Amino acid sequence: MFSRRANNGLYTAFAFLCTSASMASTIRVPQDQLTIQEGIDSSIDGDTVLVDTGRYVENINFNGKNIVVASLLLVTGDTSHISQTVIDGSNGASTVTFESGEDSSAVLRGFHITNGKGAEVNNQYYGGGISVINSSGPRLVSLLISDNATDYIGGGILCEDAAPKLTDVTLSRNVAYYDGGGIYCSNSVVSLGDVEVRHNTADLGGGIYCDNSELSLSNATFWGNSASAGGGIYFLSSNSTLENVKLRDNSAERGGGIFWVDSNPVFDSLHRCNIYSNHANVGSDLYAYEPPVIPVVVDTFTVMNPTSYHAFFRNNFTFDILHAKIEQVESDLYVSPDGDDTHNGLSPSSPLKTLSYALSIILAEDRHPHTIFLDQGTYSPSTTGEAFPLSVPGFVSLSGESTDDVVLDAEGESGVINLGQAEGVRLENLTVTGGSAVVGGGIYSSSSSPELVNVTVSGNVAHYLGGGIYCTDSSPILVNVTMSGNVADYGGGIYCTNNSSPVIANSILWDDFPEEINFFAFGAENDVAIFYSDLQGGENGIVTNENGSANWVSGNIMADPLFADPDGGDFHLQETSPCIDAGTAFLVLEGDTLVLLPDTAYEGSAPDMGAFESPQHPVGAVTEGTLPAEFALYQNYPNPFNAITTIELSVPKKRRVVLTVYDLLGREVKTILNRPMEAGQHELRWNASEVQSGIYLVRMQAGDFIRTRKVTLLR
Repeated sequence: MFSRRANNGLYTAFAFLCTSASMASTIRVPQDQLTIQEGIDSSIDGDTVLVDTGRYVENINFNGKNIVVASLLLVTGDTSHISQTVIDGSNGASTVTFESGEDSSAVLRGFHITNGKGAEVNNQYYGGGISVINSSGPRLVSLLISDNATDYIGGGILCEDAAPKLTDVTLSRNVAYYDGGGIYCSNSVVSLGDVEVRHNTADLGGGIYCDNSELSLSNATFWGNSASAGGGIYFLSSNSTLENVKLRDNSAERGGGIFWVDSNPVFDSLHRCNIYSNHANVGSDLYAYEPPVIPVVVDTFTVMNPTSYHAFFRNNFTFDILHAKIEQVESDLYVSPDGDDTHNGLSPSSPLKTLSYALSIILAEDRHPHTIFLDQGTYSPSTTGEAFPLSVPGFVSLSGESTDDVVLDAEGESGVINLGQAEGVRLENLTVTGGSAVVGGGIYSSSSSPELVNVTVSGNVAHYLGGGIYCTDSSPILVNVTMSGNVADYGGGIYCTNNSSPVIANSILWDDFPEEINFFAFGAENDVAIFYSDLQGGENGIVTNENGSANWVSGNIMADPLFADPDGGDFHLQETSPCIDAGTAFLVLEGDTLVLLPDTAYEGSAPDMGAFESPQHPVGAVTEGTLPAEFALYQNYPNPFNAITTIELSVPKKRRVVLTVYDLLGREVKTILNRPMEAGQHELRWNASEVQSGIYLVRMQAGDFIRTRKVTLLR
């Protein structure tokens, strides 16, 4: 990134240094002194140590001297001297150290700084390339700082209680095992201008880690940096100004571009920043953990209307964006393991391949919610290249073909689903499994109230809280959910904290370890309401820690659900299961009657508990070899009819079938059917007693198949 600049100022400065012998002198290395450190040791304040090209294997310390140490760049202006004049720390300590209160007249200019390991303190290493500590404030100019590594903090540069100023500096391929791959700042005031920070790595802050500091960034580029949090920059309790800063293609588990905790950035509105194409499991571009709300002012962002996929938590940001890299889609989307992310995803015949990509481009809002429809198959890193956890934006639903056939499997790489300040989210007809996280192995829900309908949550692990679901300030509604085989330190099934209030109906919570539901013992109280559900241990399976209430309302049981093969992941119910016909289709909650399930969604006298409805009265059963060859919707009979008619349809393979009645003006009258159907011939009865006489259209949709029949109702 180094640029050739006008050299008159440099020549003038050098001439001044050379001709002002009474005030300062120039020490040449290796002509006058063999090593750079010997040159520093023989100098006094105001001197210049001028270093010829070459590789100097040493660790240098300014030792409190306010001097200029420079390559021949200082006198020639030729930027090639940067790469040709190398200070090699030989993995011994910090390559360069400022630790004795040096001020801004201490200058390091025109070198390649490499192979630093850092200063050792209590068997930990600090500041691999350059260490600036103890109220030092040098100027670092025209430097390449690369391939330094420390097992603790500050791979490229360490700044502690310091005030360095960096100009025309590139930090590349530096590594810190903990914080600050490129730069670590603590209790410091740091200025960076015309810098490039690329391909640095750390646990927190791949490019820069900033703790309780003030950071000024101008004309800075961050790209290709990586971390667990804050791929580009990690801010903790810090203030910053950002002018013409570009963050692109950085990656992290949380906050691919920038991660903020309790920090106050100021984005320049005239020289705008650009933040785009970063990647993270949560908050691809930005992540803000705590208020205050951050006003993001940029020229270009990944999208024009960032959702929680791009900025997490979404309500912690406001945006002023002029341009976008990716066009969002305000429509339902279709995804299939056989799809392709180059498709438009707008129909079952042109599906996308990865759910994570669909989540990155879909745009929904309160008045215009949208659904991502998932075709049969397993969505995982190994099968579809899926990136987990999946951040689901508000007012977006994930609808699987069936709970059996649509599996979201994180394969132990991370949690499965993340919800943060995401209202209006619905998950239906799918399985959540293979999650592994500190909290929320299966589903992490913060300030959200998702609906889960016909969902299996199994085989997820939290290394602390909430194996199946972690709720903080959340009120999820679980209807016909099977939760089993999830593990955590606390709350194997569900963990609740900070005023969370789950509602559980027609569900099974069984064999989660160490208990099904656990409340945090401190802070705001939690509560849970349970209806017509099977919970292992009954009320004793809910550990409230005297911080909330468990409302064991009605219709609940605590009996072995008799899963078909739980060890093999088959949570269908055996014929003798006590959960069959033990649920409810109607629920009175706080005086309101809620319709949980339409009568076409279950068989028998009542819905079953759990995610799987047991077939008790199969319609149109067929024998092997007599399966229909194609989808078909036949004319109803009788027709015309009075109140009740029979509708026949053919399904050659298992598929979700939607059967909807419209009037002649195209207005929806009733949805007769909306569920997966087994292959075969099927008969359905429509009771139209509440509908006026007239001509209606019955429309069948199964994947790409659409057929309409005209029916006549006569009274």
